[in-house]
Amino acid sequence: MTPESFVSFCAARGVSVSADARSRLERFADLVLRSAAGLTAAKTPEEIWTHIVDSASPLWMLPDIFQASASVCDVGSGGGFPGVVLKILSPGIDLSLVERSRRKAAFLRDLKSRIGVHYRVVAEDADARSEPSRPVSVVTTRAVAGYEDGARLAAKFLAPGGSYVYFAGPSWSPPGEESDGPPEFAAPRVEDAG
Repeated sequence: MTPESFVSFCAARGVSVSADARSRLERFADLVLRSAAGLTAAKTPEEIWTHIVDSASPLWMLPDIFQASASVCDVGSGGGFPGVVLKILSPGIDLSLVERSRRKAAFLRDLKSRIGVHYRVVAEDADARSEPSRPVSVVTTRAVAGYEDGARLAAKFLAPGGSYVYFAGPSWSPPGEESDGPPEFAAPRVEDAG
């Protein structure tokens, strides 16, 4: 995947990527790739852009959840996937990133000014949280925990009626169901917390 093919891929799914958003995503991809913070296993720009596509997928798969006014908490943000990508492409969302690794949280704080995007970074272990200080309408997890553990963590941040978006790997299937095999891109799973 390249920046050009990403823009085309999104357009084919009804998501417009502005020149400004593309520029921010290119800078984001470069900073993640060059970071010494161990943010991702991706080693090439193409691999980073595949993570970006995966992170952006809720915008065309779940457009009603990711409205401009949504409050979103990305638990286990790591290098900013999916939270930072969602914020760049949907700048009206109110985003909080929760990351327990101080090194990764420091990267996310520095990243804000380097790509010109505003969000909050909370450096804490989500598992240690007993109740939300500021409930949100959407919680995302990607490469953080299994589905059940992720749902338990999400409940600590969700407002009543909120949605949990679980980024499943290509071979994931709900407990008791067989996998249909790996899709081209993993689909996020949504659970209504209401």
